[in-house]
Amino acid sequence: MSRFLHFFGVVILLCGCAGKKTSSDHANAIQRGFSRAAALQPMDLDQTYILPVRDGDLEGRNDDYLRRRSPEQIAASGLSSGCGDYMFVFADSLMEEGYDVLLVDGPEVSLSSLMGAFSGHAIAAVRNPGARTWTLTDPTSRTVVSDSWLPEERFFMDRYHAGYIGTVNDYPAATPDELRDYYDKWRQEIPREILNEHVMVLNFVDDPSFRNADGTLFNPRADELRENIAAALEKYNVMPRETVTITLKPGGHEYLGRLEHEPEQGWVCYLDSRSGVSPGFIRYCEGKIRYERNR
Repeated sequence: MSRFLHFFGVVILLCGCAGKKTSSDHANAIQRGFSRAAALQPMDLDQTYILPVRDGDLEGRNDDYLRRRSPEQIAASGLSSGCGDYMFVFADSLMEEGYDVLLVDGPEVSLSSLMGAFSGHAIAAVRNPGARTWTLTDPTSRTVVSDSWLPEERFFMDRYHAGYIGTVNDYPAATPDELRDYYDKWRQEIPREILNEHVMVLNFVDDPSFRNADGTLFNPRADELRENIAAALEKYNVMPRETVTITLKPGGHEYLGRLEHEPEQGWVCYLDSRSGVSPGFIRYCEGKIRYERNR
């Protein structure tokens, strides 16, 4: 009997050790999740696809598939419509191995986002073994953002504010329209101090050459652009700490704008006469400025 009890105790001890996840197990599982995400190829923005979604087959383009598919459907297609798909496939991989996973999704903290640009990011957190902290990961870029993250830390990657932090089963958006609505709602919840600190305001001023001989603007929408910026700041009660001045000069007669940093004048935008100067144009300017600063 004593030999049996000794053997039984050893079996229990070994099983307990086998079931306990180590830091090495945790790190390796995250890398396997990254590999699963890396198998996805981004959808071609100009291509139409016919793919299974939760409620049948859907014919559409990239954005039409946002949040419509299960992790299994995303993985089977081998195609990603954006960061959310990488997030779901990564989370599914970690959950299969028994790890606690939180989805972290929210809008970008930026002027273009406040003006209505559909910009945000979706990532995932994996609970660290035997700790209350989590490893915050970006499955899209397959990088670890933080190895000691806490769910109350809603501002992440220096650009985004989490509107949703929760489980896969409780994730609220199931269509692109629902995702847009939630981003609008979550944007309203960003604390003012975060907006003031991180929203970079673009101050567009006219070079004399930007006016035609009759005094009208080379691009008549430039005044509307300034009005829309002011309206967004007022709507969200933002008093930004940083303002970047951009001088407008005439470009061509198409629909584009080209931002350049010139030694004597600083930031200069050569704006085409037909450019719609939408929130997407603001996002382009923000991205160009960030890129130049980080080079």
